[in-house]
Formats: sequence, C-alpha cells, structure tokens
Amino acid sequence: MAFPDDPLGVMVELYLGGAWVDITTDVYARTPIVITRGRQDEAARVDAGTCSLVLNNISGRYSLRNPRSDLFGLLGRNTLLRVSVKPGAVRLVRFVGEVAAWPVRWGTPYDVAVSITAAGILRRLGQGAAPLQSPMFREFASPARTGITAYWPLEEGSAATEFASPLMGIPPMRITTAGIKPGAYNTYAASDALPTLGDGALTGTVPTYSVTGETSLRLFASFPDQAPEAEVTLCTLTGTGTVARWRLMWKTDGWLALLGHTLAGVQVEAVAFGGDVRGRRISLGLELVQNGANIERRPYFIDIDEYTYAGGALVYAAPGTITGRTVGRITHIGLGGDTAGDVAVGHVALATAVTAYASTGRAMIGWAGETAGTRLVRLAAEETIPLAYTGKTNAPSAQVGSQSVATFLDLVQDAAAADDGLLYEQRDALALAYRSRPTLYTQPAALTLNYAAGEVPPLEPVDDDQDVHNDVTTQREGGSSARAVRETGPLSVATIGRYAESTTVNLFADEQCEPNAWWKLHRGTWDAPRYPSVSVALHEAPHMVAAVAAVDIGARLVVANPPPWLPAEQIELLAEGYTETLGPRTWDIDFMCSPGGPWLVATVDDPVYGVADTDGSQLAAPVTATATSLPVLTTAGPPWATAAAFPLALSVGAEQVTATGIAPAVADAFNRTVTGGWGTADIGGAWTASGGTTADFSVTGGIAKTVMTTANAVRLCAITAPSPDADVYVDLSFPLLSTGAAQSGGLMTRYTDGSNLYTARLIANTNATFTLSLRKRLLGVETTLANYTAPFPHVAGAWYRLRMQSIGTATRARVWQVTDAEPDVWHIDVADPDLTGSKIGVRGFTTSGNTNPSPPVQYRSFRLASPQLFTVTRGTTYAAAQPAGTAVALTHSPIAPL
Repeated sequence: MAFPDDPLGVMVELYLGGAWVDITTDVYARTPIVITRGRQDEAARVDAGTCSLVLNNISGRYSLRNPRSDLFGLLGRNTLLRVSVKPGAVRLVRFVGEVAAWPVRWGTPYDVAVSITAAGILRRLGQGAAPLQSPMFREFASPARTGITAYWPLEEGSAATEFASPLMGIPPMRITTAGIKPGAYNTYAASDALPTLGDGALTGTVPTYSVTGETSLRLFASFPDQAPEAEVTLCTLTGTGTVARWRLMWKTDGWLALLGHTLAGVQVEAVAFGGDVRGRRISLGLELVQNGANIERRPYFIDIDEYTYAGGALVYAAPGTITGRTVGRITHIGLGGDTAGDVAVGHVALATAVTAYASTGRAMIGWAGETAGTRLVRLAAEETIPLAYTGKTNAPSAQVGSQSVATFLDLVQDAAAADDGLLYEQRDALALAYRSRPTLYTQPAALTLNYAAGEVPPLEPVDDDQDVHNDVTTQREGGSSARAVRETGPLSVATIGRYAESTTVNLFADEQCEPNAWWKLHRGTWDAPRYPSVSVALHEAPHMVAAVAAVDIGARLVVANPPPWLPAEQIELLAEGYTETLGPRTWDIDFMCSPGGPWLVATVDDPVYGVADTDGSQLAAPVTATATSLPVLTTAGPPWATAAAFPLALSVGAEQVTATGIAPAVADAFNRTVTGGWGTADIGGAWTASGGTTADFSVTGGIAKTVMTTANAVRLCAITAPSPDADVYVDLSFPLLSTGAAQSGGLMTRYTDGSNLYTARLIANTNATFTLSLRKRLLGVETTLANYTAPFPHVAGAWYRLRMQSIGTATRARVWQVTDAEPDVWHIDVADPDLTGSKIGVRGFTTSGNTNPSPPVQYRSFRLASPQLFTVTRGTTYAAAQPAGTAVALTHSPIAPL
C-alpha cells in the first residue's frame, strides 16, 4: 500500500561526523513539521527557506554542550538537517538546511523539548556578510591567478597614509611625498575609489622573487582632459639589471613614453607609444623579456572605455629591442613624483610572466555586458557557493551592467532583478538556484488542479490594487531611463488613476530601459484577480502526490473548471513559494502564487501561444445564441489565417467559443465553364449579372469576362457578402489598349443596385496610363470621391491587382502589378457614410467615344478577405446572442516577451 493508507514515511536526519544520522524517532509527532520555501505573499525578494520541528530532549541528547549526549561534540552551529518523505516507492527530499540554534525548554522533567528551525543558505549569506571587493581587486588577488608577485589595489579611504596589499608578505605601498589624495577618484566602475597623484609620490617594495626572465607590469590610469605643462612620471620600476630604472611618462603632447636608464642615470631607451591619452581611462602595461643578451620591451595600453565584453579592444603597443642590456629583478615600484594633478592610478601589479594577466579584460570593465545568468554562475563559483542555473540557450538572460562593490547576496539579487528571473534555494541541497526569465515564459503546466473534481478547496480571489502599476519608469544605474504608461483599458491611468513605480536596475545599455519598462507595465496592468494561495491536501487526493510533489519555485499552475461565479477561463498561476505541513498521515501544501497570465507570451510552435492574434476583429453581423458560423471582420491588420492550428480558443465578447475552421465568406477562382453569366462562386453563392445581354458574361479557364458591346455601357456582377463591411481583392486585365476613349473595370462594395454602390474603377486611358478612381453612386447620381495616377503603364493583356475596403465610414483602394508586392499604403482613403448595401462584386464601363471593338474586361481570383466565416463550437462557457461589432480575439492572445 501507499500513502495515506500507509504513513507518509517522514524522515528527519542530521549530518553528523560525515554521515546522515536518522533522528526521526526523536521528533515529536504532536507538533507537525512545517516547511516554507520561496517568496511569500509576492514579497520583493525570496526569504530563506525554513523547517521547524520539535525534538524530544528528555535524555539531553540535543543539549549542545551536554557531555552525556551521544551527539556531544557533533552538534553545533549550522548543523545540516534534511527532511524527506516516502509516500510511495521513492523517497522525496523536501528540505535541506542549517540549524543555527538549539534552544532547550522544559516545563517538567518529563517534558523537555528542543524547538529548532533550520534555514536555507540564504539566511547565512544575508547575515553579517561583508561586501565583496571590486572586480579588479578580485581578479588580481584571486588565488587562481598565478605569476603575480606584487599587487596594490590602492582602494583605501581618503585618510589613508599607506596602501595595503591583499597578497601575503607584500608590504604596504607608502606615501613618500605629500600630495597624494587617497579615495579622490570614484568613477571607475570596476574599482572602489582610487587616489589621484597630485604633487605626491608612492613607493612600494617588491619582495624577493625568482627571476624568470619575464617581467610584466599593469596598472590603471585615468587622465584629465588637459595635458601637463611638463612631463609627468606615472610609474617607476627600479631593479638590479643594467637598465636599472624604467619610467612610464605622460608627455606634454598627451602621449605616453617609456624611458630606460642605467644605475648611473644614462638614458638607454626612449620611445613614445599609443597615442594621445588626454581624457582617457586606460589599463597601462609594460612587458620586459630577457632574450639572451637583449631585452624585448613592449609598453602598451588598452582603452577601458573602448573595451567590450564580447569584442575586447585594440591594444596600443610599441614593441622593440634593447641590445646588450638586462632587466634583473625589480625591487621597487614608484608612482608619481612630479606635478601630475588629477591623474588617478590604481591596481598596480607586477608579475613574473607576460601571460599573468590573461583573461583580465572583462574584469577591467566590471564584467559589464555579461548576462545575468553568467554573472550568477561566475560569482557563485568564485565564492564556492553551489548554484544550479536553469536557462535557455536560444533565449539568454538579460545583459547586466558593471559589478559593483557589494555583498555576494546583493550582487546576485541585483543580477536577478535586471533579468526579472527567480533566485531561490534548492529543495534537496544547501544551495542556491536560479531560473532565468525566458524559462518562465509559456512553460507547460507543472500541475493542473480540477476545481470541479474537488482537487482544490474553496478559492479566495483577491481583486485589489496591490500589484497595480500603470505608470512605470525604469532607470538604468548610471544611465538613462524610460517610461511606459497605460493610457487606456480597465487599469489605465484614465480609468483608475495613476499608480506610479520607478525602479533602478543594473542594466547594461540604455536601450534596455524601454522594453524593461513596458514589460513591468504589462505585468502591473494585468487585469485579473490574484490568488495569493492555493492549497492541496494530499492525504485527501493521493492520486496527485507525484505531480504536486514535483512542483518547484517558478512552476506554472493551472486551476481548471473554476466555479460558475468566477470567470470561466482556467486560472493561471506562477508558484512563487509554498508552505508544507507534514504529519504521520497528513500532507498539506499551500502554494504562494502570483498571476501566471502575464508570463504566457508569444512562443514559437506553442499550440496556443504560437498563434498570432489580429490587430482588431469583430462580428460583422449579429448572431444568435445557437449559431455555429460566425462572420468575423478584421478591422486592423491582416485577416485570420485560414490554415491556423485548430482548434482555436476565442473570446466573442465575454463568451468563449472554440473555432474549428476559418474560411472565406466569398471566393471564386473561376475554374469552370459558363456562358450567359458567371454561374455560382466556389464559396458564397450565385453571381448576379447586370447590363447588356447574358452573352456579354462568361467564365472559362480561370477567367471571368464581361464584354462591352457598346460604348457608354456598364457590365457588373454582384454577390452577397455577410455584411456591408468588406475587404475585397480581384485581379483584372484589359486585353486591348484603349482607343478613342477610356475603358475601365473594377470592384464594388455596399452595392444595393446599379444606382447605389461604391466602386474603385481602374481606368485604362488612351495614352496607356492608368487612373484609379474611387466613386459613389447614390440614387443614380455618380460622384468622384478621389483619383490616383498609377505609376505603371497599361500593357495589353497584363494583370493588375485591385483591393478595396469599406469598413465603418472609411472606403479605400489601392492597385499594383501582380508581379509586385502589395503596397503598404492606401492610394485612396476617404470617409463617406452614405451607403449601407451588403453586396460586393465587379463593374466595367466604357466611356463614350471608345472605338475598341467589343472590348472585354477579364477578372480572376476574386475573394472577400474579410469578413471570414468561423465554424465554432458554442457553450465553452455560456452561449448568448451577440450583436454586430462584438470584439473577437484569441482567448489567450499572445504578447511579445521582454
């Protein structure tokens, strides 16, 4: 048997002496075990998970300093605790944490207990943590970086008189000449505040090291916009070689120079390099390699503000050879000594290998431009903190800005906030976990609860304004900002007033601010009730144990078939955390949830959210409560795809329906043979011909034809559309060039009879040009509404495509050659409210004076693009008669993700 017929199989263990020890028999069953994980009540950040339970301590076994206890010397601060259950064949770990305190309480000698609360790793990381050092400090002082012999960050405060080294055995660099201003330069993102040289000087002693034949210097330097009046010494290396002193100088023309002198002061090297550094921030370097009797020297610098995370930057270098000289061992490094003013320096490092600074470039820019996921993984590895990262290779997390000087926890939470992902604790290990934002998009439901089947206790929706933000500003740290405001809709500023939110986020680029603000606005104006908690009693629903137990932070939850007094659609939730209560035969889980709907975004290949909605659709005509064919008019953007992935869940006003097919209301490819008329269209019914005789109308081989046997004559064919609103296409051709006077053919909309219609006439002029003319016939009086001269000539027998729309009071038209793409502008667009007929069709005309012998007008590929006929199943929620103009949209209309 299995739970709940058998007990839940709760096991509590402590990690003692290198092994897990089962202490379940000492856990009081009278007090349930309570576990909390994740974010509670949509808090801003995830709290440390906890597990509380009570231990029987009558024997004194859990008294921390009791020498009579068999656990004496093993129990202590932050002892690991693990809780698991075995509801079936597999044991499931539900919590791993640290017990920081062992409080003993008693009322009588027969009731002695220790009430403990174990906590996840976030508690320890957030308690009394010191800020991590700057990215440059961490990079040069890293134990993993070999070859660096001496290093001084120079990040001390403004009152410092010496500058310590983080490397063991390296004496401080001291101020030897007054004028140094510690902590005066604080605009370098990869560093804490650095000194400016002023008129002062610093000297550091380099401990004795084994000479390798390679010497490599690196330091940061920032230069003011004005070059010095006299040459300035930036850095001096003093050593034991025949070139006993090396000086890096800043010249009066703004260039850098390297000078080399013997012990006697004789100059043996002088080279300018790199270019003008006024106003620049650089990583300055010098490589000295002993090559036999010669020195290969290479002064260089990298412009920090040119450096990018992905592409690096150009190295400005001047390699060369000094013959017959030696480097020896460097004994001292000096900084300044002249009037350097506001030149700032820092992170002075000396190495015995030219490769010692490999892969330090990204730290040099504070890792600006790396993704949030990369930062989290890197920082966790550097601090040896276990972290499980879940991301998508085809959808990386957001790029973040420079890494600041802050605690580890602040840095990782800063990165998570930039990405809008979830940072939390692992369930089965003392470790962190992170889910990137893209992994939260349109994910499969981890758990579906059927309310109608009693799988959920009564729900308590909260329809409040706790999370409403309809005016959102995103500010990039140290950069620009962007604002997004909801101007219309149920949660807009105009409807409920202004709910402003402004957040500063460590984004990489200013361009990220606008989409970030709109994403926050999307989430802050999601118009749906909140369900802060959803509870499941697994001892009452054992068939759900496996599914519920697998739900972790960030999972999608769905409550299907809600009660009739709630909105009919399924309830979409995101699991932010949970509280679970364990007893011998009971297991309750209370999920803390936030709205999941905002995370259901457009996703390629998803059967629901991979389908694009139109920009606007509505019923073209009223429908009854039992109608299964709905005429749907697209009022903006392209019409619905007839080859959509069916079924489609649609909302028709407040009613939900399921569409199983979409077809044109009228379409005709003319693949038939008819004389004396046009017969019946492929879709839409029979054509009605008017003008001339029946012999003037025929269909054959995919072409419908009207023939003008006399001048000043009209030939038209009409067919009934679902509504006066229509969007119609047709191809047409004039086999003869016009002689004597023009001939024309075109489309009709809102046709009632020959005296009441709109027509878009394509007029073939006698000079082989085309005029598109939009006209109205009202009570037999024809009025020209607008004309357009086409940019292409009339070629006899060539095909041209005409599109005409009458929607609301707007009637518009455009024309193009069928070999070209459809234009994205209307050539004619007028407002006219006079006509309301609901037939469409074609109309040809020859002007008086036309001398063509019985000129034909040919048509093909006639189709009504909109309205379309939707075959639907009603009663998904309820069915009701719906008036014309009722909005039609995807029930789950996808939006673009951040």
